[in-house]
Amino acid sequence: MSTPAASLPRLAVPAALGAIAVGMLAWATVLGRTLSATYAAERWGLAWVGLDLALAGLFATTGWLVRRQDPLAPGLALATATALLADAWFDCSTAGSADLVGAVLMASVELPAAAALAGWAVRTTRRRETVGA
Repeated sequence: MSTPAASLPRLAVPAALGAIAVGMLAWATVLGRTLSATYAAERWGLAWVGLDLALAGLFATTGWLVRRQDPLAPGLALATATALLADAWFDCSTAGSADLVGAVLMASVELPAAAALAGWAVRTTRRRETVGA
């Protein structure tokens, strides 16, 4: 039987996450109306190299955890998938005319890889929940 204290997170957490989502939509609207179409960024190369190094680390660590059959592997696979989605988004949305075809080609690899990682993570988590139940 669940106690009132135990059910509080079941109500409060989804409500808080929903409120944050609404706030983020409002913030995105403000940004969409106020940000300029272009921006000269300092340390542009560092930002992209850093993201790609982070992705390399995520892939390596996810692979290592999967090999060890570590229960944290599905969570890290989802984090890797999320980073791939962010990389594809920013590659495509920041590419100039000359780089757009290359960015779209990279996204055509990154998006299926992200879907495969997320799918594996969900299936593995559900399988573990079924076995542990």
